[in-house]
Amino acid sequence: MKLHAWGERNRQKEYYEDYWERGGVIQGPQLEDKRAFIKEHVGRGKKVLDVGCGDGYVSSILVGDNEVFGLDIAESAIEEARRRGIKAVVSNLESIPFPDKSFDVILALDILEHLFDPIRVLREAGRVLKDDGILLVSVPNAANIYSRIIFLLTGELMDAAEISERRTPEFLFSEHIRFFSANKIRKVLQLTGFKTTTFRPYLQPYFVNPPYTRFNWLLRVVHLLKLPKVFPSLFSTWFLLCAKKYS
Repeated sequence: MKLHAWGERNRQKEYYEDYWERGGVIQGPQLEDKRAFIKEHVGRGKKVLDVGCGDGYVSSILVGDNEVFGLDIAESAIEEARRRGIKAVVSNLESIPFPDKSFDVILALDILEHLFDPIRVLREAGRVLKDDGILLVSVPNAANIYSRIIFLLTGELMDAAEISERRTPEFLFSEHIRFFSANKIRKVLQLTGFKTTTFRPYLQPYFVNPPYTRFNWLLRVVHLLKLPKVFPSLFSTWFLLCAKKYS
């Protein structure tokens, strides 16, 4: 059983080394908006842990004003995060290598959907978070209206925030293995000891990657009508949350 678990972790590591070599995250305005979101909530003088930091681009906005640590399974991504000033170490995230109550802020940005056991990772995050600390989370909305229509018309599950088809055309499966709705992410946080204090539905102002760029005109209409605020489960591509530990 131990050898089997080691083999699975090794394949996961190889997968994400390839993932980052092929481009990693989707570029676009959502990255800048997530940087603004965490900067708004973190402020200065904090000890921050970015769980699943990747290449460190998003959390690097906190470097200088804060002490920022990072964890990721991919060594190539960790090297880039270090170049951006993050104290990053390789980890599979299931056991966070820091003592209890070490951090003021934990970031879990676009990572939970990649994890076999997000519950375990969030509980580990709660362990290393100070009692008065905050958890900042970003997850794709798997139940957005685009995904629903595609499933209705084709029977295919399409996650607008995944990039498997851009990494390599023959790769038929999404890198996302856990799917979150507005209710699901709140329930998961509650189950793992967190109370949501901020829930912000997010729809990027425009797409940068085909085939989604053809719908940029529609995005402008959706924003004009403020539909992400009125119907967040339908018209948001991501959910941004701030949570605190239950006392």
